[in-house]
Amino acid sequence: MIFTNIALYRISLCLILAFLTGQAWAQAPKKITIKGMVQDSVQSKTLPFATVGLYHASNQQKPLRNMFTDNKGHFEFTQVDTGHYIIFASYSGFTEKASAPFRATSDQTLIEVSALQLGPASQNLAAVTVSARRPLIEHSEDKLIYNAEADPSNAGQMATDILRKTPFLSVDGEGNVQLNGQSNFKVLLNGKETAMFTRNVKEALQSFPANLIKSIEVITTPSAKYDGEGVGGIINIITKKKVIGYNGNIGINQNTLGNSNINANASFKYGKLGFSGYYGLNRVDGFKTRNAAETESYNPIAYYKRITAGQRKNNNFYNYGNVELSWDLDSMNTLSTYASLNGGHSESNNQRYFDLVSPNKSDTTRSLFNEQFNYRSPGWNWGIDYIRKFRRNPQQELTIKMFHDYGNEKNTQLSDQQSPGGNRSIKNYNDADNFQSTWQLDYVHPLKNKMKLETGFKLITRNASSFYESQHRTFPNDKYIIDTSNSDNFSYKQLVYGTYATLRFTIKKYSFRIGARLERTVVDGDFVKSNTTVEQDYLTLIPSFFVSRKFANIHTLSLSYTKRLARPYIWDLNPFVNNTDTLNLNFGNPQLNPELYHSLEFGYTILKGKTNINIRLSESFSNSQITRYSYFNSTTGVSSWTLGNIGTYYSTGLAGNITVSITPKWRVNSNLGLRYDFVKNRFDPSQKNQGFGGYGSFSTNVDITKKISTYFSTNMFRSPAQLQGYYGINYWYGFGGTLKFLKDKFTLSLNLNNIFQKELPWKSSLGDNNFRTTSWNYRPGRQVNIGLRWNFGKLTENVSRKRGVSNDDQKASN
Repeated sequence: MIFTNIALYRISLCLILAFLTGQAWAQAPKKITIKGMVQDSVQSKTLPFATVGLYHASNQQKPLRNMFTDNKGHFEFTQVDTGHYIIFASYSGFTEKASAPFRATSDQTLIEVSALQLGPASQNLAAVTVSARRPLIEHSEDKLIYNAEADPSNAGQMATDILRKTPFLSVDGEGNVQLNGQSNFKVLLNGKETAMFTRNVKEALQSFPANLIKSIEVITTPSAKYDGEGVGGIINIITKKKVIGYNGNIGINQNTLGNSNINANASFKYGKLGFSGYYGLNRVDGFKTRNAAETESYNPIAYYKRITAGQRKNNNFYNYGNVELSWDLDSMNTLSTYASLNGGHSESNNQRYFDLVSPNKSDTTRSLFNEQFNYRSPGWNWGIDYIRKFRRNPQQELTIKMFHDYGNEKNTQLSDQQSPGGNRSIKNYNDADNFQSTWQLDYVHPLKNKMKLETGFKLITRNASSFYESQHRTFPNDKYIIDTSNSDNFSYKQLVYGTYATLRFTIKKYSFRIGARLERTVVDGDFVKSNTTVEQDYLTLIPSFFVSRKFANIHTLSLSYTKRLARPYIWDLNPFVNNTDTLNLNFGNPQLNPELYHSLEFGYTILKGKTNINIRLSESFSNSQITRYSYFNSTTGVSSWTLGNIGTYYSTGLAGNITVSITPKWRVNSNLGLRYDFVKNRFDPSQKNQGFGGYGSFSTNVDITKKISTYFSTNMFRSPAQLQGYYGINYWYGFGGTLKFLKDKFTLSLNLNNIFQKELPWKSSLGDNNFRTTSWNYRPGRQVNIGLRWNFGKLTENVSRKRGVSNDDQKASN
């Protein structure tokens, strides 16, 4: 593979730095062995396969090593350096226990710590740790947590690469994410909505470095506390927690496809004041893809076939930053404020040719097509959280939140088409603004017999506008002429009022969560020039139910039901016709209504020693699905793509995750999902489709030494059946490793992805009784990533108090 000069320079710089500093750890100090056992404090019996972690006494957030006790409840850490340490032990159904801090000195070879006695855990609805103090997978009643920082293979990667390994998530060949087989879901950052993950979640995830991510929370059946939007559920990205004192890290990554990333985060706390912040930028230069398509008319009038092929070149830049200031007024009251800036720009050039095969199949006419695209998307947000706890009961809590978010999008498309029948140039411009404000109040009140009531209110105001204009000309020296039929001003206002109540309680060994949410949505849209209005006012009751039962502190069965909705947003409603390719049109539908989904899920979890298994069987139904579809005009040869509430949808899914620690240094993680979907046009019953879709992934990590770790990861994906066809299978694989040096303050990572494939193809086939369009997209496959990260500071305790506003009522836009 040919490296760009800039890529070679940056990679060489990283390697030289690693070589010059690598001598620091060449001389190994004397090693020490630490032994102990874990017991049941009630019966004084040892606990086999309990999880045990060895930590620096000054950093009790990140383990130096994790392991399981043997079948007799004993553990042994070998090859330990001198220093101050503490050991934590946990076991399913028991409370966590810490040893007394101790010192390992150079004159010791063996240290035996006192038995760690674990007491039974109270029967409540708290989260359950499934594999370690900082395990790869954690599970609670309404979410599954993938601890990204516990996986060394994520070093030097992007958020999209982490999602490939997260249970119940899948990523297709173009980077589009699906949750539980659905492309309609909500992405939150630290529990709140941000513009960067609302406008274009695919681009944001491909630009967000894994180095900043602590964990991924996956919520497939949200409780009534969460807003009703997001058919598939919620993905909550948690960035790394901040701690007392000061700490931070700086990272740089470069790959052979022209992708450069620099990111940094830092925090400090002094007394009652805490500050934290992060910044990152991602740049892609000269990223090239190939594309081809063939449209066949089954009733050839305008043409028999239309064949196209070409290449697209992309240059992208994206940056983002966040700061937070928290103030502990006293032990019961905390005030925090946070703000962020994000945005970027992209440019692309697409050069293609079109071959038009005549209806008699004997003549072919070729035209040349050149398209330029420019996109800019600045944004900012600001919020304040106030948290009030009560002395009489620490579980009683009042939270008041305010959040403002602004985003702007400007895009310009220029296309020139040269054909024997004449030339045509089109210029499209769109300028869209979106400003939303959120006010939220949440209250948690503990009741008798371990019952808990959660309730709250929320108001979201959204004000959006879009100015779009289309122009065209025939000759290069002509002035552009405005197409008044495809130019307008669009204003859009939306109010969402929400209130909810959830009751949590236990009956014997059964845990229940019963709740309901009521949302009122008011929409007022106005197309100024065409004098067209969009007015909606509707109530939505969103019930939710969850029950679980544990058996022998190992097996857990659960059953849940929830109702979800998907509101169309401004880009779905905008009727602007993207006509840069005059025979392939795309436009929105201002008459869209929200779609409602019903989802039933059965879960089974096994938490036993070194093995963690999560299985989900789900059933979903909608009679108002917003479906993207195409209709073909045989006379003109034009394919028109739009959206409509035309789908009746049934889906049955089976998904599972298995995590096994084969040895303390070797861990395996596997995800598998299979769905059978049936979708039908409720206005045309003859138009229907059904079939299987799914995903699978496998990853394994091996710690060769305390300094060196390696990994291998692979996955495959196929989208569910679409109303008018199918998407093909795509796959991905990678392997690499990390090296720590200079007392673990520096980490060097090397990743080789799809090293044996120059390109990765992705095929789709869509159509009906009148036509069939088959497309092929080819993305670069082979890539080498190298990264260097510097960690600094001293850690002891969490700083972040931010709760954040979760506007999870708006779907992610892939």
